This record gives sequence, C-alpha cells and structure tokens, in this order.
Amino acid sequence: MTSVVSAAFVLGMFTSRGSLNPSVGQKLAWGAVLGGLGTALTLSGNVDAVRTVAFIGAIPFTLIILLQVVAFLQALFMETEKEKS
Repeated sequence: MTSVVSAAFVLGMFTSRGSLNPSVGQKLAWGAVLGGLGTALTLSGNVDAVRTVAFIGAIPFTLIILLQVVAFLQALFMETEKEKS
C-alpha cells in the first residue's frame, strides 16, 4: 500500500509541474488510477498480462537510469580533468 501512495504522490508532483505539495485531488485521482489498474490485473488472473505491464512500465525507468549513469561518468571525468590541471 505504501508504494501505491508514494507513486500517487510522485505522479501528482509530475502532473502539477513539479509542485512539492500536489493537490489532494491529483493524489486521489492517481491513486484511483493505480488502484484500478492493480485491481484489474489481479482480477484478470493472467500472469502474462502482469508481466507485460511490469516490463513496459520499467522501460522509462531503465532509460532514466542509463542517462544518470552517463551524467555521473561525465561529471567524474570532468572532476578528474580539474584535478590534473
């Protein structure tokens, strides 16, 4: 349950243009969407559908992690160049 609340809060922040305190309505709307999706997948009884949704949902996060690794390596390289000079 805590993961769904956290996800609804973060999605509320995204949809309120980065507000650190999204409105209750936005959090409730996202909570309802996530709850409905979870309920539908659970009631479907189709494990393959759950796997597919989890895989598709993980793709954007994988890309973000890869971008973070690239940014970290660039910053590390710049720092070592500063130390050399």
